[in-house]
Amino acid sequence: KREVQEIMMQLVMVPYKDKWILANYCDGKCQGIHVDSMNQESSLGNIYVGRVENIVKNIRSCFVKISPDCTCHLSWADCIMGDSLRAGDLVVVQVVKEAMKTKLASVTTKLTLTGRYMVLLYGDSTVRLSRKICEQDEKSRLHKLGKSMKSDSMGVLFRTSAQSVPDSIIREEFCLLEEKMNHIFKYSDQRTAFTVLNKVAPYYIQYAEDCLNKGYDEVVVEDEEAYAILCETLPGNRDKIRFYKDSYSLTKLMGLEQCLKQALEP
Repeated sequence: KREVQEIMMQLVMVPYKDKWILANYCDGKCQGIHVDSMNQESSLGNIYVGRVENIVKNIRSCFVKISPDCTCHLSWADCIMGDSLRAGDLVVVQVVKEAMKTKLASVTTKLTLTGRYMVLLYGDSTVRLSRKICEQDEKSRLHKLGKSMKSDSMGVLFRTSAQSVPDSIIREEFCLLEEKMNHIFKYSDQRTAFTVLNKVAPYYIQYAEDCLNKGYDEVVVEDEEAYAILCETLPGNRDKIRFYKDSYSLTKLMGLEQCLKQALEP
């Protein structure tokens, strides 16, 4: 019999100038690279106590400040309260699109919280599934499970990783996300305008977690501080996170130079 060789999947993280290089490897061969800025802080996905600045009825929207120097656009289509908002009102919003050139950032009152197996949907009572979940029995199981958990104010979007996961584990995550969402709203009642209610983890952490959830064998990090943060943020995967501390550059060891050159070309 011919032995079936296991494929080794790795995420390699190396600092490069003011950027993070996130390289996907399959059996030692680079399959793709993501570049993330170390210094540019993103507000995408963050949840704030915003203050309504003014209402523009003819375009069915309003403008909401989430910080003294950041005004965002809120469409009625993304607002649970519809056109009942008034200037000066405080409202809990989540950034869904960052500002680009002359365009303002966009926010919504339909909040989401992402877990390993699902995305909790506030203000949306539907049950949805990732398009990558194709098997009919599994789709039926998750639909039934989602309907048993959802409420009039909260629905769920099942991620691909929810496939074949026991109901009890999925219910446990739903309860944790629901508790976190309720805490956000309870906390918001005691806060003033511009308070950050929930801050999304940096992209490199989100990407590492996503890779591990997809079954990657390990994440190799050539930065001690980033390694410590990953271990603290993803304690359940600590055994799959490895700090590379050899004097020989990880970039050279993994043959990243050419890939980097192509990825960073203007």
